[in-house]
Amino acid sequence: MNRVLTALFAVPLLLALILVAPAWAFSLVVGLAALLGFWELSRIGAAMGMAPFALVGYPACAAMVMLFVPWGEPQSGRLDWAPIAWLAGVAWLGALSAIVSRESPSRERVARLGFTIFGTLYVGLVGFLVGLRYTGGDLEGRRWVVFLLLVVMMSDTGAYYTGKNLGRRKLAPNLSPKKTVEGLIGGVAAGVLAALCFDRLVPTGQSVGALVGVALGLTLVGVSGDLFESFLKRAAGVKDASALIPGHGGVLDRLDSILLAAPALWVFLQL
Repeated sequence: MNRVLTALFAVPLLLALILVAPAWAFSLVVGLAALLGFWELSRIGAAMGMAPFALVGYPACAAMVMLFVPWGEPQSGRLDWAPIAWLAGVAWLGALSAIVSRESPSRERVARLGFTIFGTLYVGLVGFLVGLRYTGGDLEGRRWVVFLLLVVMMSDTGAYYTGKNLGRRKLAPNLSPKKTVEGLIGGVAAGVLAALCFDRLVPTGQSVGALVGVALGLTLVGVSGDLFESFLKRAAGVKDASALIPGHGGVLDRLDSILLAAPALWVFLQL
């Protein structure tokens, strides 16, 4: 019941954020999601004895999201200020090295260092949502964000119901016992169908072949993202990333597929 009530409350807010709110507001919300996601990942890391260094992790996650905001160029989703990004990256690694070098050397701290770098890059992938929002004109950016979320969500729904009713062969029993090969096939079909229906209602300017290929790719990388987060949670011995979203777990539990699907769609559009 909590799951349904949360969805009824959250979905209209999400649609308003995408379809009505200005791009800067969308970027701020995505930045907040990155910070919450890093907090959840820190809890997962702590459960494995690899708590990341928060002092550099949180600012870096926020910075990775803001990198996609084209300051002074509102119609572009490209990273036109790459040199600044590189300098910021070097400064970040320098700060991280300084923090680590002040402590006594140990395998635990090396593990924490690695998990900090991994966690920042992993959670920072949510910034590609901002990149999509700034791709092309204002309406085009909104369209591609909705397209991404629709394909991923419909794929997830299709996989759930197909697996529940027709699932026989386990897809990854060590990571997610309920996922099946039949569910994966149903999810792919639902994602492709959602992409084609969306294009009929809101033309994307892409050919049918391109849409099918993109939807197929998004559903597959989305499943990979879901399984990867399950891998992390299993290793840490936790069921959900957190309990921030009633009935849905944590922010990472909702973004696990998006973290890999958003970069895939952004790269496709840039190319």
